[in-house]
Amino acid sequence: MTTSIGPAAEVPYGRITLDTLGAGGSGSAEYGYAVGSAGSEVKRITVRDHGHTVQATVDSGRWTVWWPDRDPGGPLTGTLTLILADGTTRTVGGKALVKHKVM
Repeated sequence: MTTSIGPAAEVPYGRITLDTLGAGGSGSAEYGYAVGSAGSEVKRITVRDHGHTVQATVDSGRWTVWWPDRDPGGPLTGTLTLILADGTTRTVGGKALVKHKVM
């Protein structure tokens, strides 16, 4: 599957945005995914969702992540931990990110 996305948005310090999320596949091949923009100081994002801990890919102001076995409770209900360039971390709730689109 490929998803067409635009250029990275300008994002405030230590924040991320959510552009799109969803699910694909069926049966044992189901997966969830999310795509967004990240401030330049966001170096890593760890996503804990639906019993999985996965590392997002962060590159050129964009981030993307996928996880297996999409939960019927909805996509991105766990937490995202942002690791910033200075080593500090921020944890944001997936539900809040989905609601507000920027955290």
